[in-house]
Amino acid sequence: MILSPSYKRAGICSTHKIIPGVTYCVHAFEANEYRNAGLEVEEIPDKVRGNIARVRNWMLEYSEKKKEKRVLMVDDDLVGLIWWEKNDRKDMDPEWAEEFIENGFNMAEGFGAKLWGMNVTTDKGSYREYTPFSMKSYISASFSGHLLPTIRYDERFSLKEDYDFTIQILQERRRILRFNMVYYNARHINTQGGCADYRLQDREKDQLKLLQEKWGSKIVKFDTKSDGTFDTNPIIKVPINGV
Repeated sequence: MILSPSYKRAGICSTHKIIPGVTYCVHAFEANEYRNAGLEVEEIPDKVRGNIARVRNWMLEYSEKKKEKRVLMVDDDLVGLIWWEKNDRKDMDPEWAEEFIENGFNMAEGFGAKLWGMNVTTDKGSYREYTPFSMKSYISASFSGHLLPTIRYDERFSLKEDYDFTIQILQERRRILRFNMVYYNARHINTQGGCADYRLQDREKDQLKLLQEKWGSKIVKFDTKSDGTFDTNPIIKVPINGV
């Protein structure tokens, strides 16, 4: 099952063009707008609105009620899945993406991992070719594969929920699976709707502080640049051996 949470983006969703079989999970008040755009839709009760962690938990519970064993959560604004082959970028077509997703779940299951995903940066310089896979790196909710049944998102995190979820899974299972040779492209910046409706810098900082309070400063580190600028994404270092 492939689910994509979406909010106020009926006219600009793009993930279904990249990944076959995507169902957009949208709130009841705007479900018909998505249907009129020709999109596959599952309605989320309006009372779930306002917290992406609560929405993700609804998606997990919905999948488990459907007796699904595998669910892929993806953002609604993906425009490409790319595979590094030496210094060349290979864009996946929908058929390749479908095959990759199936293999991702199969490998995660073989590793005994409950969570898998892909690289979160498009920068070739950050990809270490001698480490095509990693077992304790952050998995972005923008592309995250879950093997069910699984734990739930901490609903105190309306932002940074995927950082917390990654650490939770590592605490419970001691491993995840990330394909470092693959990354996604998305239109996150300056896109209306979604979490952009409440993603403010002060709120980002408050969520980072809460994340550090929960897990400690040795695991969650703030990334302050040499020029004094503040990165709203933390550095995660879990006390587990391996890559």
